[in-house]
Amino acid sequence: MAATDAPAAGDADTDPARDAVAAAVAAAAALGVTGVEPMVLADGSNVIIHLAPSPLVAKVPGSSSTVRRAFSRLTGELAASTANAL
Repeated sequence: MAATDAPAAGDADTDPARDAVAAAVAAAAALGVTGVEPMVLADGSNVIIHLAPSPLVAKVPGSSSTVRRAFSRLTGELAASTANAL
């Protein structure tokens, strides 16, 4: 699947992906990674998001209710990644 820009607001079919993008951006910002331009690389059972221009890629569960529960886990994974990548 080709990389695409973050899902457009108001597109009912992409609500879980939009929630996943928001969670990834918020988790990155909480760790000091700001000014990212999220690009959805894959949108399926998991949403894979490149947090450009950083070298970070976030993997977020595709279900919006799961996204909220996974935020702290995602923050921890991004913290480990930023320690190695930045």
